Amino acid sequence: MPQKCLICSYAKNRYPLASLFVFLFTAFLAYLDYRTGPSISLHIFYLLPVFISIWFSTERTTLLLLSAISIFFFFDQFRAAFTNTGDGGRYWNFFIGIVSLFLIAVILRRLKGGYSDEHKRILELKTIVETSLDGFWIIDRQGRILEVNDAYCEMTGYSRDELLRMEVADLEAAENKEEIAQHISKITSSGSDRFETKHRRKDGKIIDVEVSTNCPKECSQMFVFLRDITGYKVTEERLRRMASFPHLNPLPVCELNFQGKFTYINPTAKMMFPDLGTTGLNHPWVGDIEPIFNLFQRGESTSYMREIKVNRGYYQQAVHYLPQSGLIRIYGFDITARYRMEETLRDSARIKSEFTSMVSHELRTPLAAIKEGISLVLDGVTGSLNETQEKTLGIARTNVDRLNRLVNEILDFHKLESGRMEFNFAEQDLNHLVKEAWQSMHAVAEKKGLLLMIQLDSALPRMRFDRDKINQVLTNLLNNALKFTEEGMVILETSKGDNYAEVRVKDSGIGIKSDSLEKIFERFTVLEARDGGAGLGLAISKHIIDRHRGKIWAESELGKGSVFHFRLPF
Repeated sequence: MPQKCLICSYAKNRYPLASLFVFLFTAFLAYLDYRTGPSISLHIFYLLPVFISIWFSTERTTLLLLSAISIFFFFDQFRAAFTNTGDGGRYWNFFIGIVSLFLIAVILRRLKGGYSDEHKRILELKTIVETSLDGFWIIDRQGRILEVNDAYCEMTGYSRDELLRMEVADLEAAENKEEIAQHISKITSSGSDRFETKHRRKDGKIIDVEVSTNCPKECSQMFVFLRDITGYKVTEERLRRMASFPHLNPLPVCELNFQGKFTYINPTAKMMFPDLGTTGLNHPWVGDIEPIFNLFQRGESTSYMREIKVNRGYYQQAVHYLPQSGLIRIYGFDITARYRMEETLRDSARIKSEFTSMVSHELRTPLAAIKEGISLVLDGVTGSLNETQEKTLGIARTNVDRLNRLVNEILDFHKLESGRMEFNFAEQDLNHLVKEAWQSMHAVAEKKGLLLMIQLDSALPRMRFDRDKINQVLTNLLNNALKFTEEGMVILETSKGDNYAEVRVKDSGIGIKSDSLEKIFERFTVLEARDGGAGLGLAISKHIIDRHRGKIWAESELGKGSVFHFRLPF
């Protein structure tokens, strides 16, 4: 299950494993290159795992091993440059050697602690969650559980592996699937929520759960804290009885009148806040309580829940009006640990955003230099080339362009996911844009011997959308259709619905397995090894359509082709 977000990776601490795997793959390529002699294709495929490994590495050992490979490659390329008799190959060796030197510098920077804050945040977050007494989830916006801690496993009796194959609906006992979807949508819009619900344990027992959830704008996941309050519910009657004897209550309890004079402070409150009785309403424990007084005096409510900060701690307060005595009683619950956790999540999301932005510049600069160098050699600036050299350098430039597209896709997806991608909505003709996309892909279709057809619904009215972003979706869908269709045709259609326009891309290609249809719009999903992409195209398309308040989906039968649909509201 894809979890590339910095925050979402803390529980398994995936980066060391991922980077070690990429390092081993890089070492294999370097060895293969050494055994078979200079190979420009291998040079290109060497660069991609090195860049990815530097991006994701957090362990010193992996970085040291990766630096050894880069140093080996640096000396090997310069050795090859001085022994290579072909001018084109010699210049290429020089370029790869320079890039390897650049990578060594980046690795040394990381070893000196240039990115240490990110790793410390992950470890801090991992420690907090694993030692927490409360349950913890990470879920996506479809309600699927992506991560869970041991506390929740103990709470429900399920193993971690079982929970990671489940959805919220499999555990929720108070809401049905449709109500859960509406609730998730509400949380996505508001950013957070706190409520009580019921969950179903593995043994069938129903437990009461207090849920606190956050959905940061920078991430597509929700972070959920769950506390088993079954015991609280069972002892609620006892607590009510204890309210008659507040001096026995282990929680801070106080009473005051509408004039702000304290009539009672229990021993716990006196111990926690020694100056409470002398400072009155100036004490932060009762700060900004006057609006609650007004609420009670108007008869609109007799209870109120709020969160406050007192000194360095955070508390949840239950404020009750007692009409018989005309007094206000306040109960306090310490939520400092949970608040710190939420604060750490927000900070980690910010660090991820800053980190991705920084890495983008470090990736784009060497790619631009490599592409420009190859172009100069191909243009004959450094001397004439034979046919083999031109063909080899052409392959190299194609791979550099592919790597550049990969970097751009990652950056586009990050901007969309974090909400920083700008959209320029304007009233336009959708049919006209679809026709332009169809015309731009004709050459690709003809080269493969495919028929590319178009059917437009003239009844479509002008509508508001971002021209460039919808063109990106169309281009991606057409590219995929042509890529995975070996013979037959691809059809691009538009049609008018009741309150929406629909676009369909049909192909007679290889089709998609039914069990893969649900995950094709998830990030980093690559269904075919020969795809060669990062698995972000459809995920980016989904984000774009979602921002237009539309819908995108696919229908397919293996071996009989696929149909991709998206709808845009009028």
